Amino acid sequence: MDCTASRPSTVHWRDLVLYAGVWTLLAVFATTQSVVSQAYNGEHIDWIKTIGSAGLNWYTCGIGTPLYVWLVRRYPLRGERVRLRVGLYIAVMVTCVVAKYTLWVPLQNTFFHAGWTLARELIPNVFGVFVDQVYFVVLLYAIEYYRTTKATELQQHGFRRNSRNPRCAHCNRNCTHTFSSTRSTAYRR
Repeated sequence: MDCTASRPSTVHWRDLVLYAGVWTLLAVFATTQSVVSQAYNGEHIDWIKTIGSAGLNWYTCGIGTPLYVWLVRRYPLRGERVRLRVGLYIAVMVTCVVAKYTLWVPLQNTFFHAGWTLARELIPNVFGVFVDQVYFVVLLYAIEYYRTTKATELQQHGFRRNSRNPRCAHCNRNCTHTFSSTRSTAYRR
């Protein structure tokens, strides 16, 4: 980690790339599954529709991501109000699932002439998409756990960002070396 790169703007861009990457990876997996299934069954593969439908599906699943990140950071599922917070998470996730279908169905109809209706798509799929959202929130908890653990470890080894002096506590200069390389040289002294 760059000792001088702990500005919030870089964290936001890193988060954006990470979460967009997660949803893109899921879209690639879904596209691959559809293509393999169609090829195995001897069906014609409409590449644009297959790739576009998977992308629309998974990117509309990701519309709740900023809200989930905020929930995980602001209202973690621990402490004395955990039951109330679980209710809040469920309400937010159900709302995001409905928002996903409210956005996805018209887009699917517009781009791919699917002829879908909101009720026909939402009702049989709401539970599965809700579970997908739960998995994503669990992933967010893992990412936040990693970040807080890493920040604690960095602080324990003297890598603190002082607001008046952003120099590295290890070498007392603006540095660009990584934590792991610095830690290994610090232990050899």
